[in-house]
Amino acid sequence: MTLEQLQNLIALSGISLLLSAIALRLLAILSNKSLMHYGIALSLFIISFLSINDQSINMYLRGLFNDLSITTMVLLSYSIMATKTAKAEYLAQRPIIFYGISLIGIFFYPFALGIGMIDPYRWGFLATDHQQWGSILIISLLALIMIIAYIKRNTLLLICLALASLAFNMHLLESRNFWDYLFDPLIFLYALTYTLWQINTKLRYKHV
Repeated sequence: MTLEQLQNLIALSGISLLLSAIALRLLAILSNKSLMHYGIALSLFIISFLSINDQSINMYLRGLFNDLSITTMVLLSYSIMATKTAKAEYLAQRPIIFYGISLIGIFFYPFALGIGMIDPYRWGFLATDHQQWGSILIISLLALIMIIAYIKRNTLLLICLALASLAFNMHLLESRNFWDYLFDPLIFLYALTYTLWQINTKLRYKHV
């Protein structure tokens, strides 16, 4: 298997994971989780690779969602496959990840889209960035977050950052930009929605 084929497989698997996670979520709303639910999710994962008019289903959806980040794939995988004990840890550890993505994304995306004189997206090309201070800032920020995650025993955050860094060094996604391995627009929107919901919930309880 060539690197290009591996990149394509990982990207398509990310879309299929998203479909499976959504299916499990919807099924859980209708009834308690069971082995049948996981069977349906697995079937959907496999079916998404079937070809229609020389294009797989997940390839069509890839054009809609674009490639998911490694962080998103880790969170999707964990939410699908975690045991009850691990699921409890996942639910306890994920808020800080969503808060962090929301905070970074609020500043990152407007500047990356051309608002202001700074383009943080360019800093993600670590090996080719002529603005070395931008690359140094990203690496320093990553190291700081990993230290905090270790101190706080946030295993999920450590796994996300470690796998994203490893995948970037191995060029496992088509993108050569480190940001694309850390987060993507889809996880940002989900994280922002989650963060705003949590803020609203706390404010309501505060005034009760």
